[in-house]
Amino acid sequence: MIRFTLSDVEHGAPYPRLPADTVMRTLLNRPVEALDCMACELLEEDNCNAFAKAACRAFYGHHPLVIRPDDIWFCIAQGFANHMALHGEQLRPDLVGHQGKKTLTVFCPDYPFADNSRWVELFGDFSRQIAGEIPPFSDFIATAFSTTGPIESAAFSLCWMDAFSGYFDYEMLAGCGIPEIELQGSEDDWRLIIERFTALEGYGLGHWVASLKPVLEAIARTAAGEVDRAFWESFFRYRSGSGPSELTGWILTLFPYIVDTATDALRPNPYLGDWQVRFERAGVMALSGDWLMADQAQGPGLQAIPKSLVSAVLLIDEFTTGTKRNARLVGGLFGVAQRDVDGALYPAFGWAVVDEPSG
Repeated sequence: MIRFTLSDVEHGAPYPRLPADTVMRTLLNRPVEALDCMACELLEEDNCNAFAKAACRAFYGHHPLVIRPDDIWFCIAQGFANHMALHGEQLRPDLVGHQGKKTLTVFCPDYPFADNSRWVELFGDFSRQIAGEIPPFSDFIATAFSTTGPIESAAFSLCWMDAFSGYFDYEMLAGCGIPEIELQGSEDDWRLIIERFTALEGYGLGHWVASLKPVLEAIARTAAGEVDRAFWESFFRYRSGSGPSELTGWILTLFPYIVDTATDALRPNPYLGDWQVRFERAGVMALSGDWLMADQAQGPGLQAIPKSLVSAVLLIDEFTTGTKRNARLVGGLFGVAQRDVDGALYPAFGWAVVDEPSG
């Protein structure tokens, strides 16, 4: 940072100020869902360019002026955005390979967001997708300075979204979601599961191993500290209501068979191999607001997942009385429990011995 004298004038008196929230809401003049500003107070509601107005106020009011790299870079980026608004179609062959608009999508199961940082992250996700679509601009889009903070970064991302809005539509897939995952067990535990599971491949389950093994590998990497958020965001989505129910996500790879709800018989799970494509397709269909027809469902209903109980019959031969009777041994996941400390849910194991009717 460098500070130097420019004009030999006496510093002016402070200007009246208003809360930044008030000024921003007045300028926006529409319902606000979220906002943030690097300053707590602003001078007034004014539609003028803020950089030019700051220079004007400093000049006529005899006040020092602060200029940062972010200010100048935003002016440049916005100038380019204005150029694209006028000449985007002429430049299209040099920048993108598609006609019309391509939809860029970010999945946000945690919406509504708990804090503004998630909005900043969302804006960044879109700008990174733009960089991937237009490689010559990847360095421009990633530009940051020693003075750049989250709010400046958000403004830059939004500027690039504006600049290329003639080529892209921006879509957020929002809805219910799991706020946190607590993955227990060591990496060795998960590697042992992979080893044992892979051995089933020789028993006619090669298709299942091919689908589930990559999922187990990703879980093991998570246990080692390598968290892939996109992978976990694609774990589970469920849609239910007046149309057919639809369960999508990699949770489906855990079930090689599902229940035919019409006959109550098991049948091969047809959603194993392409669960990821179906998950993404289901998200787009859900966002459109159109309800499902039976042939549009990208996954089964929850009732089609086999029950989480197993059982075996035990013959009890009582030598002292000479009687024999059957019992059924039942075990598995009996239900869902919740911890008091944090409200976390988990499936609960249990077992039971019950009478088995004869005949």
